[in-house]
Amino acid sequence: MHSDLNIYRLPDELLLDFEPGLTATVQERLEKFVVAADVQFVDVAPHYNLLSVQGPRSEELVHKLELGSELPAKNVAFVPLTIQLLANST
Repeated sequence: MHSDLNIYRLPDELLLDFEPGLTATVQERLEKFVVAADVQFVDVAPHYNLLSVQGPRSEELVHKLELGSELPAKNVAFVPLTIQLLANST
């Protein structure tokens, strides 16, 4: 075993979330099991981030961040969120 991973089912794709640095290893292993011709492996790591806020006041903190999204309805769930970051102009 190299790593555990989370699999997110998106409308047109599966997103595999695993430890950094294992992209080539995971891709090589999965390619052995591909039976369809229309499968692509794309490293999307530069386009995604993960925010984990934990603790008794985590809900309060997330609301203060005003991210424009509600918290997930269930534990161990996620909410897709797009945030436009502004570059520091100084």
